[in-house]
Amino acid sequence: MTVDLEATIRALREARRAEPILSSRQGTVPLTQQVEALVDTDVREGLPEPEVLTIIRRSLGAALMAAGRRRPVAYFCHAESDARLVGLLTEGLTKLNITCLQSRPGATTEAEFLHEITNAFDTADLVVLIVSRPLLQNVWTRRELDLIIARRLARSSTGTILPVLIDEAQLPSVLRDMKSLDLRGQ
Repeated sequence: MTVDLEATIRALREARRAEPILSSRQGTVPLTQQVEALVDTDVREGLPEPEVLTIIRRSLGAALMAAGRRRPVAYFCHAESDARLVGLLTEGLTKLNITCLQSRPGATTEAEFLHEITNAFDTADLVVLIVSRPLLQNVWTRRELDLIIARRLARSSTGTILPVLIDEAQLPSVLRDMKSLDLRGQ
């Protein structure tokens, strides 16, 4: 019930923000100024700038997908030792016309890494979390996992999260209520 109310409030707020754009289409105000005014209003009302950017990216991506101009996107969060499995999953999803992303191992700074991951999460419709002991033990992949958890707790616009269990590693408690794919022992 709370989720439904929250979604309704968000939808009403987005409809209210869209009214000036719809009514000014016949006017002379450039689109960039209209968007800037909407963003300024949201930030003044307390919406953090990173969340505004996430909403914009996800909304534009959804609009492009609905218009048939963008394929669904899956992002893989995994340990390097699980790359073979991710390769097989990517191959299968690509055949289904799904774009697959994963972090590059070449990120040189934490800021660059976090920027790259945040952009990927904002773009992805599905975040596939390959849960293994190496994922939980590696500093970089642990940061990816922590970001997934933080965004879930903040109810940010991260796409659907699908944990894929491949060994006896414990899924963090905040993600245990999610439906998952259990590939242990296969």
